[in-house]
Amino acid sequence: MVLLIVPMKVSAEESERRVQVVPCSGSDVDLTYTGSHLEIVRLFSIGCFPGSSYTVSAEMIQTISTNAGVSILEGLIDLGVETSISTSSSVGLTVTNTSNVHSQAALWVSYDDYSAVELDYLGNGTCAVYRSTVEVPDYYLYGFENSH
Repeated sequence: MVLLIVPMKVSAEESERRVQVVPCSGSDVDLTYTGSHLEIVRLFSIGCFPGSSYTVSAEMIQTISTNAGVSILEGLIDLGVETSISTSSSVGLTVTNTSNVHSQAALWVSYDDYSAVELDYLGNGTCAVYRSTVEVPDYYLYGFENSH
């Protein structure tokens, strides 16, 4: 087995990324689930004191999509993972600030985290190997910036 390392320019700063080339018979994607995390993707101008509520309106609707490349998306679809989620079903939901401080309304999204290894077929029985991480939106919830 022969291993070849080829430098490739990938960013505006002209930094180098090393691409591994390995023997293979075709392109493939291997995804490994590594965990999940919650993060705020949007804050709203609504602020509520403890015990106060707000109602989710149509203006708060947002669609969150994966940040993955096309070949990774194909691998995710093979696993049955949705590629985007919409918040439209939450219009009219009432959210109450259960904390003890004044807080700003927020849209939270739960992401599933994957490690991805892509084999990109170059021809002549070789593939370039790319390793990356992928965040896939799983579900959304409305709340406050200090609620999750």
